[in-house]
Amino acid sequence: MFALYILAIFLILIVLGLLLPVSVKLAYTEDFSVAVKFAGITVFSGKKKEKPKKNNQKQEKPKEKQKKTEDLKTSFQKLKEKYGFSGAVKEIFCFLNRCLKHLGWFLKTVKFRKVEVGITVASTDAAKTAIEYGAVCSAVYPVLSLLYSKANIKYKQIDIKSDFNTEKSSFMISLTVNLQIIFLIITGIKVFKEYRDFSKRNGF
Repeated sequence: MFALYILAIFLILIVLGLLLPVSVKLAYTEDFSVAVKFAGITVFSGKKKEKPKKNNQKQEKPKEKQKKTEDLKTSFQKLKEKYGFSGAVKEIFCFLNRCLKHLGWFLKTVKFRKVEVGITVASTDAAKTAIEYGAVCSAVYPVLSLLYSKANIKYKQIDIKSDFNTEKSSFMISLTVNLQIIFLIITGIKVFKEYRDFSKRNGF
């Protein structure tokens, strides 16, 4: 009987633990990064880290040097090389769109504390910039509309603009949500499956 009491207490603690609220920040600039906080303390932080450089006098072969250069490229750089800037943004928001559709009703159970999107389409060619800007807007706003219609968002800051005076475009998206651990696990499983397909499709 005592063993049953211990087991019952253990199960209750597990259930209560799964119901505890956590804060999750998912961001993408040059690469994806995830941070999970509990009671204001970061308990998990996942971000791609650069490998430390080694002082090696041995001369690298061209193929080895090319492979090392390719490995150091961020996922966004690889996407830009493959699709162009607007194509890279479209690919990322296509991934987000698939994730949101999979989550469906679940979005109502979480609270989005903050949604930030900062995109600058830049080029000294006005016509090219206008076309790229239109392509970016057509990729981003439908996904944001889907998110607005299904989620409870406390604060949002959307800044999508064109710049005809520089050549450097920039991209940033950040989502911060509050949810229970059980829902975090469910979300993680669903999003991971989509991210795995996204990575395979783009050769990461």
